Amino acid sequence: MIDLGYGEEPRIGGLLEHIDDARERAAQRGALAAWLSAAQLDGTIRSGPVAVVHPTVWGGRRTAALLGELHAIGVEAHPVPRAAALARSHADATIVRCAVIETRLLPDTGGHWSAHLVERRAGEWTIARSAVAMPEDVPADERWAAVLGAADTVIVDGPDGTVQDAIRTTTAPSGGGVLRADPVLVARHGAPAVGDSLVAAIPPVPPLRAGGRRRTGLTVAVVCLLVACAWLAGRVGQADSGPAVRDETVGDVRIVVPGTWHRTDLSGDRPMDGAGVRAVFADPDDGRRIVVVVTELRAGSTRASVAESLANRLRQRGDHVVREFASDAVFGGRHVISYRETPASGPALAWYIHVDGRTQVSVGCQRGSGAHVVGEECADAVASIAQIG
Repeated sequence: MIDLGYGEEPRIGGLLEHIDDARERAAQRGALAAWLSAAQLDGTIRSGPVAVVHPTVWGGRRTAALLGELHAIGVEAHPVPRAAALARSHADATIVRCAVIETRLLPDTGGHWSAHLVERRAGEWTIARSAVAMPEDVPADERWAAVLGAADTVIVDGPDGTVQDAIRTTTAPSGGGVLRADPVLVARHGAPAVGDSLVAAIPPVPPLRAGGRRRTGLTVAVVCLLVACAWLAGRVGQADSGPAVRDETVGDVRIVVPGTWHRTDLSGDRPMDGAGVRAVFADPDDGRRIVVVVTELRAGSTRASVAESLANRLRQRGDHVVREFASDAVFGGRHVISYRETPASGPALAWYIHVDGRTQVSVGCQRGSGAHVVGEECADAVASIAQIG
């Protein structure tokens, strides 16, 4: 996957800002090729066809221009709207509709934000409606309110300086939460099987600011030679193995995870907004991951009542993404609720839900891009669940 982000990387910022100008795009090819060669060298992307994550507000003309520039330097790609990539990489199987807020538009329009309602249909994520507004106009914007009001959860994405502002001013949907997007999850799990349904009709964005000057980049031929040499040289060196396992705390629960896996918190600044406290632990080498969600239950809840409620929610979705639902299974030496989430593309995600009093701990396990499975690490995590205090 190629994630263009918001132009923070100087070698691609010029291309995103001048995507409507053919002459400026051509001037940016060398810089784009240099950035991609570095990405291939450090393993961020692989050779062969790739998905490219672009600003959601872009229509067919801009995405076609982007694909043309990538083709010109030898990269074949298919476009993925950013909102669809964020929904796929951050939403679990119980979520049907996500609202995605992007706090920067490219090309720059003077500070507008965009909001997109993304719905899961036939196992894929489709953009249903969108709104564009200045931050100060968001509270009174009816279209913005309609997007967020129809969502199960809200994901906020953008440059660091603006994301916190959006999180503070966004009201969580009923029964849902407001999450800060994690670019690592987008890179690992954001590329869906792309169909025509992914690209929706996006409302017009405000006019672009004038200005800007052409930049001169490296020649494509030189960069392609560097890429070839890099791939022939290969990658060397391995990271230290580190401790085998470590204890981690998620909400009021302690759990054991592999010692070298990286943690990402997805609960934003308001973990008690109804969506629970969420954390993802990912293998830095092949992307295997364990998702942990700790949710407070109503008094009197039992595993049976939670299983019945969850089964009803999954049944209402009306697709075949969730399979093998079991209200009483044994995994990691514990009685759990289990099911398997099977997206249209990418590895399946196995969920194991432990209920203890007023606490529900959901553990999701997904294999990565390598040959290693995640069963043992997942069983250890479920077996280790312990409430604190």
